[in-house]
Amino acid sequence: MRLQRKIAVLTAIGLMVVFASGADAADIGLKGIGGRLGFVMPDEADNTIGFGAVAKLGSLSPIIGFDAFIDFWTNSYDIGIYEWKYTEIAFGAMAKYLFPAGGDIKPYAGGGLALHYGKISGESIDYLGQTYDTSDSDMDLGIHLAGGVEKALSPSMTGFAEAKYAIGGHDYFFISAGVIFKMGD
Repeated sequence: MRLQRKIAVLTAIGLMVVFASGADAADIGLKGIGGRLGFVMPDEADNTIGFGAVAKLGSLSPIIGFDAFIDFWTNSYDIGIYEWKYTEIAFGAMAKYLFPAGGDIKPYAGGGLALHYGKISGESIDYLGQTYDTSDSDMDLGIHLAGGVEKALSPSMTGFAEAKYAIGGHDYFFISAGVIFKMGD
């Protein structure tokens, strides 16, 4: 947890420096909203399908953009006499560096912070037919590191593909694709 705190503090300091250096060029506000669908590979659990929502929050400069996101995935598996179900929801924000590239495909790399809500529940039936239930939930601060590409599909819609590694809660690797519908100008 100490490493996560150090990274969170360094990220916050870095964002303050970036905001202070380019505040006059900033175009912050809700610029688009969309969704994603993908393949989640959690540590210590079976792979599963995940989905989420994405909001474009504008840009600090032509090469620094901001997104907010919600990721969701759930998984069930059996261990011994227990049937376990794990659910993870991450609410976060990410800064992206848009690499200068010719053409209509825009590669990016980014990182950010998220609150991870995780819940695990288990059920078992003993040899007498007695049912036992157990569950636990937790909220953790997580770090998300991502890379991907964006491409304009129409004047009002942008498609994207992204690979993201989330550290916090139940660590996972998420490969997804989605669309963002532009709002406003």
